Amino acid sequence: MKGRSERGGEAGPGRSGRGEGCRRGGAARWLPWVALIGAAGAGCSGGGGVQPRAPTSGRAEPEEAEHAPGPAPCVGDAAMLGEETVGGTGELRAEDIDCGALHCCALLSDKTVRCWGSNAEGELGDGTHEARARPVVVAGLPRERPYPVEIATHYQTCARMSDGTVWCWGSNDHGQLGDGTTDSRPTPARVHGLKNATQIAVGGGGDFTCALVNDGTARCWGDISRIPVGDGIPAGTSEYHLVPTPVVGLTNGIEIEAGATHACARLRDRTLRCWGTAFMSEFGNGSIWSVSVSTPSAIPNLKAIAQLALRAQHVCALLEDRRVFCWGRNDYCEVGNGIPDTVTSPTLVRDLRDVVGIAVSGGYSCARTCDGTVLCWGDVPSAEDHKAVSLCMPQAVPGLPPVVQLAPGGNSMCVRSTEGAVLCWGRNNDGVLGDGTTKGRSYAAPVQW
Repeated sequence: MKGRSERGGEAGPGRSGRGEGCRRGGAARWLPWVALIGAAGAGCSGGGGVQPRAPTSGRAEPEEAEHAPGPAPCVGDAAMLGEETVGGTGELRAEDIDCGALHCCALLSDKTVRCWGSNAEGELGDGTHEARARPVVVAGLPRERPYPVEIATHYQTCARMSDGTVWCWGSNDHGQLGDGTTDSRPTPARVHGLKNATQIAVGGGGDFTCALVNDGTARCWGDISRIPVGDGIPAGTSEYHLVPTPVVGLTNGIEIEAGATHACARLRDRTLRCWGTAFMSEFGNGSIWSVSVSTPSAIPNLKAIAQLALRAQHVCALLEDRRVFCWGRNDYCEVGNGIPDTVTSPTLVRDLRDVVGIAVSGGYSCARTCDGTVLCWGDVPSAEDHKAVSLCMPQAVPGLPPVVQLAPGGNSMCVRSTEGAVLCWGRNNDGVLGDGTTKGRSYAAPVQW
């Protein structure tokens, strides 16, 4: 199950003991940067304050989510739990999505991975370096067993397969593809020696990659000056791991996420461990100074974590009671406390209720609620060049169908609906909106398969 985009995998939301309707998160405010494209869809049958299943981010949940018994799941539970999403007409539907800096990828119901947008480093995986305004099929990935089950992107793209192997393509100047070389690749190459992977995470700087494996340990590879792995080589050392290296001191992990210069893992006891280098209080320990941590260390005063989200220099955590806490860089109000200033410890995001999934990108954050509503805050994507809309408090994105996965990109935003559609908006450099054009759009519209 998944949780990155809202990484990209997701564990489902909570259940209501009485089947009551969900409360919508935040006030129902209309945003000038998104136009209505249709009805918002049916209301949620889940909700209330009953103990939830562990939600996902839009990244993959590596274990079966625990949940209290109850009759009514939230909107989109079937899709989030990996059940069949293909309708009787045989039309293609997305099962996972993730967006990197300038491109996006989707895993479809026919078990193909299709990517679109920038292709300067071969990150689309079609064997070329040509940008694509419509999705192209990644070359060389099998569609029978083993088949792709999760994708993760930045300047490189990786796919986790059903047999626990991982294949990557795109930028490799720091060894972030894990194939033993520093040669960029426009088609997939298998990550050397990695088996039994249960989740993958691509660093927000694009120069390292991590994976969680089925024994609860983790492996990372690429530029260790960004993210030491506890092998005695300190942060700042100009040395690359060209193949996966165990993260010393991490056990019992069930979710992993990667930022620009650090990584975090959620443990089986629902606490959080982070390691790497924090320049903007990413470790949430109250310090405003740059800190390097070579082994996973606990984030204080934060428990019962259901999902985590990081991509650049701020971190958000969704708790089992459906509250969201964020900390770190806050130049654009991406932490959601209403004040654009660095936040050194976990701080409650105001005006959010019944959150079941979160995802972040550089400068902004988003959440989805039990009824499939999406709310965003920070430097949210706009269709205009060199501009974004700064929102210091969460505001609802209107005009979306019920959403089960969030995939924020650099200057654009995509979501996956309960029906398996992918809808995107924002700037459209190199065709990253996937609609066949390079024209920016302030409203969500479907990617054209």
